[in-house]
Amino acid sequence: LQGRAARLSGVRCLSAPAAGFYPHELELPVVEHFVGALRYRAIFLPADLAALPEFKPARLRFEGELNDHPVSLAWQPAGEGRRYAMLSPALLRTIGATVGSIVSLRFRLVPASVVEMPAELAEAIAANSAAQVRWQTLTPGKQRGLSAMVNSLTRTESRRRKAAELAQILATGADLPGPPSRRKNRS
Repeated sequence: LQGRAARLSGVRCLSAPAAGFYPHELELPVVEHFVGALRYRAIFLPADLAALPEFKPARLRFEGELNDHPVSLAWQPAGEGRRYAMLSPALLRTIGATVGSIVSLRFRLVPASVVEMPAELAEAIAANSAAQVRWQTLTPGKQRGLSAMVNSLTRTESRRRKAAELAQILATGADLPGPPSRRKNRS
């Protein structure tokens, strides 16, 4: 990949890692990927990139552009040194892609400690010192989860209300909201 275009089993690498804003630029096919009985739409990282030392941590967050649309995703391990990023149906619609499409991806790795907090949540937490203290004790994963709860809402009023609710939960030390438990009640 050193400065030349290379063909890699349906993957075309357009540029080698460089000092640019997005050091990796690829054209990748959208494929179906099965994890047990679950079916995902995904793109796979080329094997020669996945083998580089910076791609060794278990899960790698990245940001970039997929068909010129801003994305923030994660390269997840798929076994045998392979890595994939899941693409939601909404994202595929937005970028005009389906299984079998070739998509253009420009990206850079993002440290696991980096969390993009929505403005509404940042304002609500900044207004409450107890919420600020507890926020700092949360892992980046929990911070991302709370941020996602606000980001998933579309109306500004709803986003502000959810941010205020989360700041209050943080301030009081109450249990944090999260996904429902998948464990069955074993009584």
